[in-house]
Amino acid sequence: MTFISKLDITNNHQTYNILLWEEIFMISILLPPCLAVAGCLIVNAIKFIITKRLDKRQFVAQLMLSLYIGLLIAALITYGLQITTGAGGAVRILGIKERRLLNLVPFKTIFAQLSSHSIRDLANLAVNAVIMMPFALLIKNLSPKTKNITCIIIIAAFIAGIEAVQYFIGRSCDIDDLLLNVGGAAIALIIYNKIKKSK
Repeated sequence: MTFISKLDITNNHQTYNILLWEEIFMISILLPPCLAVAGCLIVNAIKFIITKRLDKRQFVAQLMLSLYIGLLIAALITYGLQITTGAGGAVRILGIKERRLLNLVPFKTIFAQLSSHSIRDLANLAVNAVIMMPFALLIKNLSPKTKNITCIIIIAAFIAGIEAVQYFIGRSCDIDDLLLNVGGAAIALIIYNKIKKSK
């Protein structure tokens, strides 16, 4: 399926059904984090106008969290797009390759990827394990009094939402992704607490 509607452009007296893929791809990457950061700035500006106070530490933490969430959304939008070359050298962005999968069996994918001995599969496991670590630390930095279990619940709910969206747009929904993400976040919180206690 086509990801974005096509645009006809005449070049050298031939009409090619092409996509302005570079511009569209860059917009898909840059727009979510820019909107997230802009929203954070607007909210804090309104808060400052009303209260005449601004907690710099909290503001920076909110800004970093907004940027991180925006980048995650951008990754969700752009991951898996198929870019091909058509007639006349026209470059086209096609839709996400149809591979809707649902795995609700814990550790099934993890064991399968570990046993495959594929660098790509191992890298996928590593990325899933570390990608939510910054999220956990940003939440803790934004609200130091938040209990670890509360952070884990917030992150688990966020990941579950992402997995659900992925399934409904034709991608895989895997409980092992959730387990790896939450496990990585939990490890980050444990390390954070140990470092804090050692100071």
